[in-house]
Amino acid sequence: MKLLTFAHRGEAQAFLSAYTFKPITFFFDGLLKSDDYYLLITGEGPHSASEKTTAVLAKFNDEISEVFNIGVAGSLNSKLKLHDLLWIRTAYAHHAEKLEFKSFTSQTDNALTDCITAYSRVLEIAEKTKLSHFANIVDRELWAIASSARLFKKPYRALKIISDDLQNLNTDICSFVKEEAPLLSTKLLLEFQKSESSPLLKQERIEE
Repeated sequence: MKLLTFAHRGEAQAFLSAYTFKPITFFFDGLLKSDDYYLLITGEGPHSASEKTTAVLAKFNDEISEVFNIGVAGSLNSKLKLHDLLWIRTAYAHHAEKLEFKSFTSQTDNALTDCITAYSRVLEIAEKTKLSHFANIVDRELWAIASSARLFKKPYRALKIISDDLQNLNTDICSFVKEEAPLLSTKLLLEFQKSESSPLLKQERIEE
């Protein structure tokens, strides 16, 4: 059984409609289960994502075989545009003006896009430019989720959809996800289902 993780319920809404998920009584809200998947709403940010993913993996370790992180990310590359879908190769993290020592490589064949997780929201173009030296996209959760998966020796995969382009900022991601949720979530679901039926994914390389 696979664990699907989302920061916000809006990102997961198409998945909740496509599969019959039922809430699980747990230490916190946001954990659901279907016949084939666990689904976890982690909340925004690496701390919440790490704590909740780790708790779920500790409790259901024997049942969960793989961890997915699915949701929005900001572009750090001029070739990436709004609503582009990307499978992630490696997760990095940036905290307190430094790059975290550890990185985590996913199990997605042929993925060529790297993602850097920021511990705070990226609110300046200059910050985007600095992070662009390390990865093509930025999010708030992936590195923490990948770290939890590594702790429990679970492979991970990550699918992201672009929420803004390099020269723009989305300073209110919660409102954006709420407004754009039907489209974003449907695109993520269709790409996820395609990967489930054909795990060999092909993507064009993004030039640095």
